Amino acid sequence: MSPQAVCIKRKKELHDKIGMFDPNVHNYWDWDFMLRAAQACQVKRVPVASVIYAFAESGTNQSASLNEKRKAYLDKLCEKHHLGSLPQKNFFVLLEEPEMKEREANTTIVWGGQPIHSRYSR
Repeated sequence: MSPQAVCIKRKKELHDKIGMFDPNVHNYWDWDFMLRAAQACQVKRVPVASVIYAFAESGTNQSASLNEKRKAYLDKLCEKHHLGSLPQKNFFVLLEEPEMKEREANTTIVWGGQPIHSRYSR
């Protein structure tokens, strides 16, 4: 669950309690933050696509950079939260794995890029 897909009440109190982002887990700060938040408070998933990620095979995103330094950050995250050993893979590598291929579905573009205003924001 990414930070963009959750709603946290009293965000300032949470940041005061668990701190901000840990530079020791640089590329995985969002995972680290969510794991710490989930230990400190009730986290609810917001069932709305509120963030759109763009991944490019050309390597214009951080997930394309799977080097030793990034692996060290992942290892620190795993050690910090007792996650065991996790593989270092990017989005495109995962898409080619057999179990992901089995889950593959047709994609339909349902948003043309115009701003969407929630009925709650009016």
